[in-house]
Amino acid sequence: MERNKSFRKAVLEYVERGGRVYAECGGFMYMTSSIIVIDSSEYEMAGAIDAVTYVLERPVGKGYTWGAVVGETPVAPTTPFSKATSSTTQEWHLERKPSL
Repeated sequence: MERNKSFRKAVLEYVERGGRVYAECGGFMYMTSSIIVIDSSEYEMAGAIDAVTYVLERPVGKGYTWGAVVGETPVAPTTPFSKATSSTTQEWHLERKPSL
């Protein structure tokens, strides 16, 4: 991913022009400035999110989590029958992302 400089540049330029991106898990990691892996090597990523992701040796945050969409979004619009759309999902991480 780091070696594909033209794609990283294109993604960053798209975001800087106001483009919308839905990114989760590895896609979210790709949107950060860099990823630091277990042996402390650091790899440059797209840089659309000014943050660094750390890959850990052991999983953290296992379990389930939930969220609610309270406004219109391209990914999960609210329904006409309720003011919010809720979702439950499994959470399992081998990385630590910064608090944003």
